[in-house]
Amino acid sequence: MINPASILIVEDEGIVAMDLQRRLEAIGFDVPAIAFSGEEALELAEQSPPDLVLMDIRIRGQMDGIETYERLRKRFDVPVIYLTAHADRDTVRRAKETNPYGYLLKPFDQTELRVAIEVSLHRHQIDKQLQASERWLAATLNSIGDAVIASDAQGLVKFMNPVAEALTGWPSREAAGRGVGEVFTVLEEATGNTIPNPVLRAMEEGTTVDLPPESMLINREGRRKPIEDSAAPIRDQSEKVVGGVLVFRDATERKLAQQQLVRLALHDPLTGLPNRALFLERLEQRLLRLKRYPDAPFAVLFLDLDRFKMINDSLGHDIGDLLLGEVARRLAGCLRESDTLARMGGDEFTMLLDEVQQDGDATVVAERVLAALAAPVRLGEVEGYVNASIGVALSSHSYHRPADMLRDADLAMYRAKALGRSRCEVFEQDMHDSALSLLHLEQDLRRAVESEEFAPFYQPIVDLRTGQVAGLEALIRWQHPQKGLVLPSEFLPLAEETGLISALDRMMFRQVCMQRQKWVAQGMRGPGPWLHVNLSARSLLEPGLDEELARNLEQFGVEPRTFHLEITEQALVATTASTLSLLERLRSLHLDLSLDDFGTGYSSLTYLTTFPIGSVKIDRSFVSRMVDHHQSLMVIQAIVALARSLGIRVIAEGVENVHQLAKLRDMGCDYAQGYFFSPPVSATQAWELIRDWPESFTFVHKA
Repeated sequence: MINPASILIVEDEGIVAMDLQRRLEAIGFDVPAIAFSGEEALELAEQSPPDLVLMDIRIRGQMDGIETYERLRKRFDVPVIYLTAHADRDTVRRAKETNPYGYLLKPFDQTELRVAIEVSLHRHQIDKQLQASERWLAATLNSIGDAVIASDAQGLVKFMNPVAEALTGWPSREAAGRGVGEVFTVLEEATGNTIPNPVLRAMEEGTTVDLPPESMLINREGRRKPIEDSAAPIRDQSEKVVGGVLVFRDATERKLAQQQLVRLALHDPLTGLPNRALFLERLEQRLLRLKRYPDAPFAVLFLDLDRFKMINDSLGHDIGDLLLGEVARRLAGCLRESDTLARMGGDEFTMLLDEVQQDGDATVVAERVLAALAAPVRLGEVEGYVNASIGVALSSHSYHRPADMLRDADLAMYRAKALGRSRCEVFEQDMHDSALSLLHLEQDLRRAVESEEFAPFYQPIVDLRTGQVAGLEALIRWQHPQKGLVLPSEFLPLAEETGLISALDRMMFRQVCMQRQKWVAQGMRGPGPWLHVNLSARSLLEPGLDEELARNLEQFGVEPRTFHLEITEQALVATTASTLSLLERLRSLHLDLSLDDFGTGYSSLTYLTTFPIGSVKIDRSFVSRMVDHHQSLMVIQAIVALARSLGIRVIAEGVENVHQLAKLRDMGCDYAQGYFFSPPVSATQAWELIRDWPESFTFVHKA
């Protein structure tokens, strides 16, 4: 019984090596060992020389697969087949120089592997028997999987395998004795020029000759087919060239796959439009053209669909994809063939208007786009509507990079959104300046959060029955090292947008707890005034918020009942079951919940009965107009009456004069705060204000 061939696997990826071992043993080969490095391969071969080595080119250790094989070949007469996922020219060149018995690109199938191994083992046996006198035959058998044409020293065809017959259209019996240049004609695809016959070149130069990239074989019927590979001379024992062998393969599938990969790399798979990379490439070409032809202006439009996320969330991504496809079709109908329409990703599209005669041409196209999108869209069984905001950047010699022009169109688009959506805005320099200013502010803000440059200022909340300070609202202030005191209106919107607001909320709560502890040490008697601290909508989504607040209260010895957490109506609009559970847990900690800006939301009355609200704060917009605006007065009266009936305290914000105060007292409003009593002040000033507050406050003394 013939023992199966012994194969040594040299592969540094364990899973790949074990899979390969399993597959080989299933075929019938013996795989006694696996090496993970070149050094280990040499050691295993020394212990038990294999019949064949499957060698990964890129392996662990000091040697790669090619160097390892060179050392194995010097010590043992063993064939090798390279296994690699890398087919770059340099790797192929180095591998060929070692004369391997095979070169398989991963992934490969079972049949390909089996054939490669069997051919290599057979070729090795033939090599032993025939030695140098039959090297041309060994070279031919080594390439049996590809098309092979062998010639004698005069360049006359001596052998063709079936694959070569099929590709060239020449039967072997007819081709035999003909010049190899007659049977094998190859052209450069780009130029159509004839390529010198590689077999004759290989014999003349005495070395391997690679076919140029994009080579096209002209078969016997005149049809073209892309091919690839090389020719090599055949030598006898004295190294004299006695013939040549041409090994080539049909590259049609590879070329088609390459073209498909290029298309996928440069086009959006959903709409088939150019993607960001291709758009930027064309924009760069257009900028270069502008330098040569200054009188050929162009424009870039950046389009973002308004409220597209709502469609995805409500109708599903399949419907969203249908909408994007329809939008792409409508946008294409608004442009000329010379223009470029691209999808940048998500619901963003860009347009390159190749030539615009005057500045207004771009806005005309934008208006045409808005009109095209205004028509209803049929999405399966649903009829929907879509609008867009468009930013326009006009060409200028100041643009040196395509990304800069695209950035400015994007900035103009955001200005359009800020001004109400469904409109077009042309880029102006102040947009860029504002964006840079916002970027610097964000950088400063992030640094300030890390270094805790924020501190609470306190504004008193006065009991309208007794005239005493019932509470203090903690209002955040930024102590900027260069700019000084920065008001919330300048940084809170950005903190909301960047998500830093949660860190600020937690920082403020901790600092107010610390300050309460200091006031007690300074002599604050009893529970003292309530402390109102604001919580943003984002903070309500943060896990572990209630646990962190409880830790702060315990650490600084603060009575939870003295704390009121202020939450806006807007924060409750998107309330989930988890948010409601959090509010209940906060209330269970004996933290009072206060509904801020009451009356400005969407479902004010619902909130009072759904959530554990202890007090409501009438928004300052109603208070400021209550004296001269009858409807504002009626709203306040309704809020006070409703809150009283539900046992909820009422606090009026923004009280600035005695007339407002008098009406609020007449209505039965419980508490008030505003500049009539005091502006927000530092912690030190707040302590002095509490300490020196008169026991008998006269509500009319500031009139």
